[in-house]
Formats: sequence, C-alpha cells, structure tokens
Amino acid sequence: SEIPDKEFQNVMTYLTSIPSLQDAGIGFILVIDRRRDKWTSVKASVLRIALRARGAESEPLHPGGSGI
Repeated sequence: SEIPDKEFQNVMTYLTSIPSLQDAGIGFILVIDRRRDKWTSVKASVLRIALRARGAESEPLHPGGSGI
C-alpha cells in the first residue's frame, strides 16, 4: 500500500538523523522488503527514495545539514 508523502518524509528524516554527522557522510544502506509485491511496486519505492534524495541536496533533512 502507498505511504502518504508526509509520513514518508517523516520516516526519511528519522532514518537520516540516527547517525552522527560524522558518520552520515559515509552514507547508509536502506533495505526495502517488498517480497510479496510485484516488481513495479519495488521500482516505485526506489524511484520515490531517489527523488527524495535528489531533493535533499537543496533541502537538508535534519538540522545538521546532511541529506540522504
């Protein structure tokens, strides 16, 4: 099922605020578990994350200023 944009943004903000600012520069891995879904659902999830990451370059996700 589809996650509302606001909830998606909240989750991404939370996930990117967990590591310290020093560790955030290294990056992180995000696992998407859509085993019971079709490939189009997985593709849509990856695209949504990629679009949010691209937007994060101009809009930091947390006060430290690091995006995804």
